[in-house]
Amino acid sequence: MKTIKLITALSLALFFAGLTSVFAQTDGPITSGIAKLPISYVVNIEHNADLTGYGCTYYVSIADENGRMVAPAQLFHLGTWTYTFREFSEFPVKVRIARMEQDPRAACPGTYKFDPVTLPGPFMPGRQYTFKLAPVKQ
Repeated sequence: MKTIKLITALSLALFFAGLTSVFAQTDGPITSGIAKLPISYVVNIEHNADLTGYGCTYYVSIADENGRMVAPAQLFHLGTWTYTFREFSEFPVKVRIARMEQDPRAACPGTYKFDPVTLPGPFMPGRQYTFKLAPVKQ
């Protein structure tokens, strides 16, 4: 009788442990029991030895074809050359544009300009895509 109680207790414990792991929160939101995977965008900022123009305030961002940001812009920090953005989508998305723009409120002579980089999709959930932004001295 003790063996049956022990096996029953272990079975129930394993059953509830399994349920807990099935319903645990993943990195993304859960919709109808299926976890959405993020689309990851990695923006690499090319840099060189002459960093005088990088002293201004810049923001790195990812936008769609209409110019709407798909993730919050990130403040550029001198010495950090890689920025990662995540977008949650159940479907492939079409076009994404990486930008690095100077804060319009800051006037800095001898700064850099960064041409936006546009990549055509489709961008699939669960995958990572890389953009490379190169500075042009103004």
